[in-house]
Amino acid sequence: MSLVPVCLDALREQGLDTLRVVAVVDEIPPGARASWPARYPWVDFVFSDRPLTAGGSRNVVLERMSTRFAALLDADVVGEPGWLHRCCARLQETGAAVVVPTIIYPKGIVHAAGNMEYPNHVDGVTYLHKEHRFWGMPYGTEIDLPSVEVDYAEFHCLVCDVEAVRAAKGFDDDLVEFGEVDLGRRVRATGREVWVEPRAVVHSNQDSLIEVEDVALFARRWDRDAIACSRQHFFDTWGVDVGEEGGFDEFVSAYNSRLGPLPRHYPREWTLKLDRKVHGLAIRVRRIMRRTSRAVRPVVGVS
Repeated sequence: MSLVPVCLDALREQGLDTLRVVAVVDEIPPGARASWPARYPWVDFVFSDRPLTAGGSRNVVLERMSTRFAALLDADVVGEPGWLHRCCARLQETGAAVVVPTIIYPKGIVHAAGNMEYPNHVDGVTYLHKEHRFWGMPYGTEIDLPSVEVDYAEFHCLVCDVEAVRAAKGFDDDLVEFGEVDLGRRVRATGREVWVEPRAVVHSNQDSLIEVEDVALFARRWDRDAIACSRQHFFDTWGVDVGEEGGFDEFVSAYNSRLGPLPRHYPREWTLKLDRKVHGLAIRVRRIMRRTSRAVRPVVGVS
């Protein structure tokens, strides 16, 4: 929630405030109902008093769209100049239902330039792994990659043909996680395609500092039980296990460590500052232990 103004300011700086902009907000920060509409009169704010999943909030946007194309992005995303035009041009050229830009995060690193599914079959069960194309590659000022068809688009930011997504029955409101994979499958089941436009670049600030107004949303978004239910729901829908054979559970556990129990129960600035120091100290200790472990590893010589 703390990055909503940053995202909207970036849209305005790029001249995109002339377009129809809908902002769906739950976990509403104090005072935002009055201050945000006054600060951004060109935005149609939808303040929801009930919690929404990422897919649920996107469905709310699609219900209000009368344009052919719509860009759906998280509040922590800031695009480089021209990102929207390039995605829309690719939609028109290919007739795709969805086009995804290159996602950069952390700073200077490619998170994904489109995504693919990798199925692994073990003892009668299909385990689905999520492949982030060019993950970890360095990023400078532009990406010189061809635009290609992919399996699905990151939820961080995507541009879609509104009617094509509606025809695919929109987004699954019940999925806290894995909605991006589900949407790709829904779209492809209707005979439409998902493409990546690498020259369109957006930056995600997902790993920015967690502020007081972000605590409730972070805790809900990364709730282990809710994600486990989403995994089961995906399996019931598609007949495949999207948990990456335990790999995604490990990621969720590690990501949850960004917010300790104290600020979860007492979301205050001082508890967050203390939690950051404890988290930073734990990281440094783990690094020292890894270096020490490598240093004392015995060397076996063969003569």
